[in-house]
Amino acid sequence: MKSLDHPSTDGKAIVKIVRVEIAGDEKRITDWPGNDLATALGSEVEVMLLSPADTEGESGIVAVHLMTPSDVVRVD
Repeated sequence: MKSLDHPSTDGKAIVKIVRVEIAGDEKRITDWPGNDLATALGSEVEVMLLSPADTEGESGIVAVHLMTPSDVVRVD
């Protein structure tokens, strides 16, 4: 029986995170990953800070936007 390589072993990423939407208290959100949220997520990732009032009271990571070969996909 021939062994097949796992798809993740080719090292060719085809999707990357381009935006993260986070809802909650801005100070608490920025304190969570450390002093610099942009550094924690990388300079190529846009961070949108949302009010829980805008997300029906939801707090935390609301959505992640992924750049795919076809288009940007929002995962919530």
